[in-house]
Amino acid sequence: MEQFKIRCSAISQIMSEPRSKADKEAGLLSETTKSYVHEWLTSEIYGVRKQLDTKQITKGLEMEERAIEVLQEKYSNQYFMLKNEEYFENDFMTGTPDVITKDAIFDTKCSWDMFSFPLFDSDLNKAYYWQMQGYMHLVGRDKASVAYVLVNTPERLAYSETDKYDYEQLPTSKESKSFG
Repeated sequence: MEQFKIRCSAISQIMSEPRSKADKEAGLLSETTKSYVHEWLTSEIYGVRKQLDTKQITKGLEMEERAIEVLQEKYSNQYFMLKNEEYFENDFMTGTPDVITKDAIFDTKCSWDMFSFPLFDSDLNKAYYWQMQGYMHLVGRDKASVAYVLVNTPERLAYSETDKYDYEQLPTSKESKSFG
């Protein structure tokens, strides 16, 4: 069996707390943590990693380069951004941040559409918070930002008129929202 190393994108699953005060005080693991460990062990026993494949994930992967271009436009006077291809790991975790600059890391999240874009959110999703904590630890940076970006949906993934909305027409200020 391989040594356990968590992917940065899954850190929140082991950092979750039990729901009840009694379980917290007793030092019990949360159900989320137990489920993650069970899935990891099942993967190790059978030698197959569970694949999560949704249209949203596919769009995010396919449009990542465009999302980075949008960020480069937004931060052109502060950072030079290129897609990071380097995989990082240590004894405990693994991960590949989208962009690494000399003093910060950036991760892009391509919203499916304007209705899943965090237009009115004021706090970063906890799962992404923990993911960035892992990335910062792996690459030795103390500054990180998660940027939600509105980019066009590839035609083959678009099912409705909303999916076909042209985000290229938006000013840069409305195409992205950053946390951190």
